[in-house]
Amino acid sequence: MRFSRDWIARRGPKRRRQTTLTFTLRKPALIEFVVIQVAPECRRVGRFRVKGRAGRNRLRFRGRIGRRMLGPGTYRIRARTARGARVVDARLVIVKRANKNEIANARSADACASAAGHSTSSGSTTGGGTGQASTSTVASSGSATSGKSATKSAPRSHGVLGTHFTKAVSTVKSIPLILWVVLALAIGLLAVASFPLQATPNRRAAAILVNRRGLIALAGAAALAVAMVAYVLH
Repeated sequence: MRFSRDWIARRGPKRRRQTTLTFTLRKPALIEFVVIQVAPECRRVGRFRVKGRAGRNRLRFRGRIGRRMLGPGTYRIRARTARGARVVDARLVIVKRANKNEIANARSADACASAAGHSTSSGSTTGGGTGQASTSTVASSGSATSGKSATKSAPRSHGVLGTHFTKAVSTVKSIPLILWVVLALAIGLLAVASFPLQATPNRRAAAILVNRRGLIALAGAAALAVAMVAYVLH
């Protein structure tokens, strides 16, 4: 996956305010693009989905996710299939005006890598140094360092679990309410269609169920199909 130009400007000619994202697929698939800002902040911005076809696909990108306009900065765009398999990623720089120096600096900027490097080096710096002063420092702070390491290890695993939980919650919240309504209707119709005659409250209900069982089952299956298609296209 690559951009025809790895930067776009918010101001200037139209051709500089957009770029083309090209990616190749072996077979048709629903591709999810996750946009992560890596500079000046390290944060996840959002996502969008595109139905790709087999072969080369071209997507015009104007630095917008839905109605949200991305601000100036450096972004990393990851592409993955709907099943979660990662495809590839690419970088994009967004600037206010086209400026060679600003674009060059933004290309190499990465607050995510800086944050990871800072947290990694903080532990090694405590034990680093030369001569006897370093040895005494390590000896005196050995217990404190081990205590901090034990304390830090727990939040990391907790953070991973929290991230997965947050993603699951956000995925559920992103599903429109109408899809839940259609799904509930489909389940209800299929349940009625499979209802045994012996459990009906009266003869009239049994007669309706005998005459309309096929129609009810067909309506339930249709509602379920509509819900599945709508979810895939969402």
